[in-house]
Amino acid sequence: MRGDNDCHLCIIKNEWTATSGRHLVGLSTRWLSDDLHPEQGSIPLRACVHPSAVTLPETHKTPMVMVALGTGIAPMRAFIEERAAAKKDGEECAPMALFFGARNRQEYSYEAEFDQYQKDGVLTHIVLALSREQKEKIYVTHRLQQEKQMIYDLIHEKEGNLYLCGPGG
Repeated sequence: MRGDNDCHLCIIKNEWTATSGRHLVGLSTRWLSDDLHPEQGSIPLRACVHPSAVTLPETHKTPMVMVALGTGIAPMRAFIEERAAAKKDGEECAPMALFFGARNRQEYSYEAEFDQYQKDGVLTHIVLALSREQKEKIYVTHRLQQEKQMIYDLIHEKEGNLYLCGPGG
């Protein structure tokens, strides 16, 4: 992958109300949000990066349909950034469609960035499923059904790849 030596983390703060009515915040997400101060610049951390089980197609001419749920957006963002760099370098790039599911727009952390990628022609489709933003719950599966012709075209007709990443359960 192109880029620098930075590692970007995609973290959603885990907050909930217990059956007792007490407001709780996840231990790790509390530490990350309250005790670290990324606005002061980079945060040096010891880490190791394992090779990914999910890899880009061999060529940027392969269409991609990406389905991301919550923090599952992280590898998709890396794919989009890689394709944006390839396009900037003059490489021919196939269409990319992103289906993103979350509870609300607040969890769609990369909205402005992805909108710019769409304006730049890197992302050809952005389809959101924000399940708690309206009376009836809308999930990614609903959006996939609504866009089945586009998905068929990219995956079957144009021999594209489908990627799915998100929390299990």
